[in-house]
Amino acid sequence: MKVLHLLSGELTGGAARGAYWLHKAQTKIGIDSQLFIDSNANYNEANIHSNIKNTDKVFRLIRPRLDKIPNRLFNHQSSLYSYNIIGKDIINTELYKNADIIHLHWINNGFLSLSQINKINKPIVWTLRDMWPFTGGCHYSMTCKRYQIGCGNCPYLKGDFLYDSSFFINKYKRKLAEKKDITVVGISSWISQCARESVIFKNSRIETIGNTIDTDIFKPSNKELAKKILGLENTKIISFGAQFISDNYKGMDELLAALKIAYKKGSFHLLVFGHIDVCILKELNIPYTYFGFIQDNLSLNLIYSASDVFVAPSKMEAFGKTIAESMSCGTPVVAFDYSGPKDIITHYQSGYLAKPYMVEDLAYGIVYILNLDKEKYTLMSKKSRDRVINLFSPEITAKMYKTLYNEILCNSESL
Repeated sequence: MKVLHLLSGELTGGAARGAYWLHKAQTKIGIDSQLFIDSNANYNEANIHSNIKNTDKVFRLIRPRLDKIPNRLFNHQSSLYSYNIIGKDIINTELYKNADIIHLHWINNGFLSLSQINKINKPIVWTLRDMWPFTGGCHYSMTCKRYQIGCGNCPYLKGDFLYDSSFFINKYKRKLAEKKDITVVGISSWISQCARESVIFKNSRIETIGNTIDTDIFKPSNKELAKKILGLENTKIISFGAQFISDNYKGMDELLAALKIAYKKGSFHLLVFGHIDVCILKELNIPYTYFGFIQDNLSLNLIYSASDVFVAPSKMEAFGKTIAESMSCGTPVVAFDYSGPKDIITHYQSGYLAKPYMVEDLAYGIVYILNLDKEKYTLMSKKSRDRVINLFSPEITAKMYKTLYNEILCNSESL
């Protein structure tokens, strides 16, 4: 069984790490897994491939810029809308030719165009790491449900037109889904259900397999020692972070409001990572440490382990990788009771699920966990770790995908 994973971006990104850990786990259980990352970095790992030729490296720098030209022309939020009109030729590579299954992950930012996906003549597994595969171009639809009826009149686009670019992109994806052998995998039950309700994948096979979390990397450390390393002994610590914290769907406004409420009920220190305007943190008048964008797992593990609670205020999330990583380190999480986090957190057992999108309830959850006595906190910490191991550890997810691959190949051979 030979599987080719295709992924855009660097291994420091959330979607990339999930795909990378899955690839490594599949290799361990005997799957001939190859991972191609549309990156100019040299990873020096067996079965991990990136752009090696100088011409490929040059085009890797150009393609994302070309792919974003329509965004500038039609005035969208560029980070949340993609056209995928530009891409890299994968079909003529040896990696593609040798594969039995093509496994797509996050393939935007000028990596694979829709027309190139249309040329794939092998079984496709497409892991939904956001909503883009079944919308007219947006990565998260927020309150819009037009992906259920074919898009058009897109709130991300300038103007008010039924037959805008989102309508035609959706139409193209529908035709692609109808004629291609695509098995869709949601990384949460929420995004799987969204895919079932979409006009693009309503007739496709859709499964749910959670994101892969390396539970050997993200594991509990001595909390007091972690705090001491950070110079924060005897301090209650709240952490939060994401690759791009300021994206609208990440719930930054709700988080800031909740933190202000929580701080009135007891002091704490904030640990923050990701891309964010530091001025926002200064205006909070709450002690904080800002780490910027973190690329190494050791630092992330230290932050999670030092924290008494991690807060993930996203309004919409395909999974919630930082939630699972924090819980794997034994740190409970507070999040809204909606989308991906619902699959990860068990209310009052491994964290707190606040009513969407009530900042008072989010603040209540934070204060509740901070005020737990040692015995109850230790139990919640253990249940957090256990839940991630039981649902999202590499061995679990790799075996689930292996079963799926076998079914796909058996069905393909019988046709």
